[in-house]
Amino acid sequence: YDFINQFVIEIDYLNKFMNLYDPRAYAYAGKEKAIPLLFGGGRIPFVLTKMVFEGRAPLEAKLEIDTGGDGTFVIRYPFVKKQRLLDAVPKATKDRGMGAGGEQQRVIGQVKAAHVGRFILKDLPLALDTEGESAAENVDGVIGGEIFRRFKMILDYRHRRMFLEPNKSFNDPYKLEIGG
Repeated sequence: YDFINQFVIEIDYLNKFMNLYDPRAYAYAGKEKAIPLLFGGGRIPFVLTKMVFEGRAPLEAKLEIDTGGDGTFVIRYPFVKKQRLLDAVPKATKDRGMGAGGEQQRVIGQVKAAHVGRFILKDLPLALDTEGESAAENVDGVIGGEIFRRFKMILDYRHRRMFLEPNKSFNDPYKLEIGG
């Protein structure tokens, strides 16, 4: 955080490069609208994401941004339990994942849609933790690189915003690895 916070970071997943800009001189020149970032007193950025499960009203989830993760979404157990999400993914399969706290029991399922900023991602895999407590309070899960690789991503911590510009990978099929 101490390093990243000093810059506006542009991550171009498609072309595999990253640029660092001085936040005092940086002016976004693209066409996308800023997506607010939340920090909640910590050093980890979060984004509000609307998730749509079959037969349910949309849910808003506060998700940690994990640019290095290789998965789509990992939803933490307290949110899974509170929202009864295991019932929302009837074709889920059991799995195990590795996280910062070690091995975790999960189920792999599918979400009908997820809204990140103005973008709607449809029919994508996600992992639901089936045990454990969240180390960070009021954090519902993680959004990872399998989502972000579909964009050029610009993170501006100083102004608490991010920009996502879709690239030609936007409509690619999702990988089944969930990670995170």
